[in-house]
Amino acid sequence: MFIWFGINSSKYTEEAKPYLDTNIPVALSWDFEQLKPLLTPESLEAFETERGQKVYKMFSKLGAKTGVTTSSGAFDIVNFSMPARFEAGDAQVSVTLALVDESYKIHYLHINSDAFLE
Repeated sequence: MFIWFGINSSKYTEEAKPYLDTNIPVALSWDFEQLKPLLTPESLEAFETERGQKVYKMFSKLGAKTGVTTSSGAFDIVNFSMPARFEAGDAQVSVTLALVDESYKIHYLHINSDAFLE
């Protein structure tokens, strides 16, 4: 079981990393219209609520993304966590990808930064 899991997560890392390299900068550009096609239906529904839009606007206070580094951390649910640098300061970005119709979609996006405390 452990060996299979290790091989399986390596496969997901290989498949998901190019998606992240291409789409995380889009997701962190704070343009909701560009983010929408990247989201799973459930995540899109959550982001389109009043609360979801407030959270997304709060994220945008970080300013433009100036750098992000993808590190491995894929599991069967394809979770990634990466440090990111924004105009307002550093942040930790966590993203959960879901395979939808044979392509990845962002199912969960979490950003943690001390910049939100200001």
